[in-house]
Amino acid sequence: MSTPPFELRGGTIALGKVPVLSGIDLTINDGEFLVILGSNGSGKTTLVRALLGLIPLAQGELTLFGTPLGRFREWSRVGYVPQRFSATAGVPVSVEEVVLSGRVSVARRFRGYGKDDREAAREALEAVQLAGRIHDPVDELSMGQQQRVLIARALAGGPDVLVLDEPLAGVDQERQGNFAMTLSELNRSGRTVVLVAHELGVLQSLVSRAVQLGDGRIGYDGPPLDEHFHIEHIHHHPGIEAALPNLPPEAR
Repeated sequence: MSTPPFELRGGTIALGKVPVLSGIDLTINDGEFLVILGSNGSGKTTLVRALLGLIPLAQGELTLFGTPLGRFREWSRVGYVPQRFSATAGVPVSVEEVVLSGRVSVARRFRGYGKDDREAAREALEAVQLAGRIHDPVDELSMGQQQRVLIARALAGGPDVLVLDEPLAGVDQERQGNFAMTLSELNRSGRTVVLVAHELGVLQSLVSRAVQLGDGRIGYDGPPLDEHFHIEHIHHHPGIEAALPNLPPEAR
């Protein structure tokens, strides 16, 4: 049996002194297509960031591919696309340059990017239907297109697991369908896909497992249900609202 990419036992996660999630037992198995669901303020992004070691655990044990977080070094195996993160950060760069930055962990040290790196960047952009914009400045793209550039950046490193936080935000319906097909192909090729969403939407037929958060805990863990197709966007955890006062509700 393959080693799970993520295994969290007895996890308690706090932002500052505010407890957000507690009693979290979650194993994400190799090859799964798992969606983390919940209303605004339920802690979806908080859980993902904790799994990636970006937020420390207040309690609990976390392993990545069987290795405790503190000793894990194979970060090239994990591709991460954060929520509403600027692809440019105010710096004038091309689409190709942004995607090539996803090759840092696998590129030849001190020798710059080679032919293999540029081919990987091109293939990643093809996967998100942006190959034709490879030489364009990123700041000329729409928000949805910039999000797809960030997804291509994560793919360029050839990760075993792809973690995406609200990747369909700002993407029109047609592109959502195309992107869902891309994720399905990546999953069928052997990659584990972990995706944060408010609802299943176009992903409904692709998901093998749904984890729904509510009241600071995992309220459901199993096959996706019809009710997960649409979840009302209301706040379920006031602790997160207090800890993140400067973020708009849709970014929490």
